[in-house]
Amino acid sequence: MLALAPAAWPQDQGLRILSVEPLLPGMPPAYLRVETDYPMDLENVAASLAVNGREAASASLGGGFGGGRRFADYAVAVGEPGRKTITVTLQAGKQRLTASKTIEFRSPGGAVFLDYADGEAVWQRPQVQVYVYFLHHPVLTVNGKTVTFQQVSDPENPGHAVLTITEGWQPGLNRLECKGTNNAGQEVVRNLNLFWMKDGKVKQGDTFSLFLGYMGSKSGPFYYLGKTGPALAPGPSRWGTAFFLEGGHWLRSREKMLREVKAQAPGHEVITILVKKHFLGGVEVDRKLHLQVLP
Repeated sequence: MLALAPAAWPQDQGLRILSVEPLLPGMPPAYLRVETDYPMDLENVAASLAVNGREAASASLGGGFGGGRRFADYAVAVGEPGRKTITVTLQAGKQRLTASKTIEFRSPGGAVFLDYADGEAVWQRPQVQVYVYFLHHPVLTVNGKTVTFQQVSDPENPGHAVLTITEGWQPGLNRLECKGTNNAGQEVVRNLNLFWMKDGKVKQGDTFSLFLGYMGSKSGPFYYLGKTGPALAPGPSRWGTAFFLEGGHWLRSREKMLREVKAQAPGHEVITILVKKHFLGGVEVDRKLHLQVLP
């Protein structure tokens, strides 16, 4: 359904909902992404989104322009799976445009770990958060032992919650498992490996992934591991996906650059992380980490 604006805005030139898709492709959706366009000369626009006639939590995802049209994308929380009528309303002064689209929102649900990439080394005692949506009866284990967790539900998005685990960690490699049942009655299992560098110490023979920095654009920044001493043997670099909550509600992802490192001999090391903030600039020290390799 497309509600007409005043006569100055013919129907074929008004607000249009171009598509409604999962916010993060390739995984069961927690939210939806709404792509719209509207006339170029509509300025200073305030947008609001509703689901089944009720105002819904939403966020702007940016936009652009071209061909006499402005483009704007929004994330919208639609709640539990089912039939949803999504309405976008734009207000610009006295001008008001509205467009609606009805879809069947399907999501079995899932769980993702926040902030950490799999295999990453951490220097402080781990406090790991798991974002769950439409996941029933979650059980968390650390190194094979069931642990308690704190649960904070998202009041603006029913069926979504953050679980926080602070116990059960041991120095060295830790394995966290989240298990539950999704809306389809299927068991969901997610695993995360973390290496805890307690007191900046590791054992000879340990292997871990060192976080260098977040991936930037083609212009930078670029991260490098500085020269290490005989106690450490650097391995290959790799990218690791880390999920995070933007604005406390919206599940997004970004890529971390990691470097595999093996503790090959006892001794003290100062690990230097270098950064080139722009491809036209020079390389500088980003940070230094102290590490003791024990026999």
